[in-house]
Amino acid sequence: SISSVNAPPVEVIDTRENPPQFADVPKPADTQVKIESRAGGLRIEIPPAGLRKESKGLFTFGVIWCTCTALFTFFAIRSRRETQAAIPYVFLGIFWLVGLALTATALNVSRRRATLLIESGGLSLTQISLFGTSQREWRRGDIAAVRADTSGMEVNHRPVIELQIHPVTGKKAGFFAGRDADELRWIATELRKALAVPAKAG
Repeated sequence: SISSVNAPPVEVIDTRENPPQFADVPKPADTQVKIESRAGGLRIEIPPAGLRKESKGLFTFGVIWCTCTALFTFFAIRSRRETQAAIPYVFLGIFWLVGLALTATALNVSRRRATLLIESGGLSLTQISLFGTSQREWRRGDIAAVRADTSGMEVNHRPVIELQIHPVTGKKAGFFAGRDADELRWIATELRKALAVPAKAG
């Protein structure tokens, strides 16, 4: 008699839904990011992503929080007028600060824009947001790897991807958490090509 052996199941991974974490990827069709090749370098312009794409519901949550706090404040004041009871002003103030901070953070994240510039000396990143301008610089020889990887945060049980610059020594620097993951993987791809560095050091 011929015995049959059941083959182990093979998991089929759709790379469109689960792109390789450290692989080079092509330009997304709907991206607004502009990449310009220059003599000896590269210029990447990253426009604001908007509330819907980048705040990940933070703005909506902040508005709901402020609305609920406003209702609570209204009923607390009304209660004091009728009963002369003490109002927990400190707690109301804390709730207002949290709600306004959430809303301001969402607005800042949605309106930030950035420029990545690769020249002979290395890589520079300039970010402009509602709260001002910040800049970071790395020399070419100090960059060990560039990739889009998990930021450590999750939204709806899904990891939030960020663009990461891994130096030869020291801690990684993460940017643009919350933007489209495929867009960040494409930006990382172009940076690796221009800098001649891998996605994973070693």
